[in-house]
Amino acid sequence: TFPEWCKECIFLDLPLFLLLGNEGRVKYINEVMSVYRKNAGSQVFNKNYETINSGLAKMHELTNKHFNYKLNKNLTIKMAEEYYSIAIKKFNEGNVTKAGYYLRKSITKQLSIGKRPEKYKIYLGIQIYAPFLLKLRPKK
Repeated sequence: TFPEWCKECIFLDLPLFLLLGNEGRVKYINEVMSVYRKNAGSQVFNKNYETINSGLAKMHELTNKHFNYKLNKNLTIKMAEEYYSIAIKKFNEGNVTKAGYYLRKSITKQLSIGKRPEKYKIYLGIQIYAPFLLKLRPKK
């Protein structure tokens, strides 16, 4: 049976694989190996991206906690990616307040494992918090 915390997960594939892997030998392949098929009747894909991405971040957090943070670095990076994904979409929609909120969550997660934010995240931060700096760039 699944642990109780799995009821809070938006997807169960990653927790399932990690739970099974905890019972025997597995190898992690850091590549896309499949895709999700979206269909109109799907419970998950009828939700908005903010719900899906924040649900994925929560799933990674619950999984991380279940395994006593043995997978902390990898799962924290995944959480940061989910939050950045929301941030960039919110920014493109013109919602800079929420974009800033999710960007801060993304960067805070990265910093918690000693990983510096990527340049594109810093650039988004400048666009959100100090757009006037972009006007100071020398023109080519």
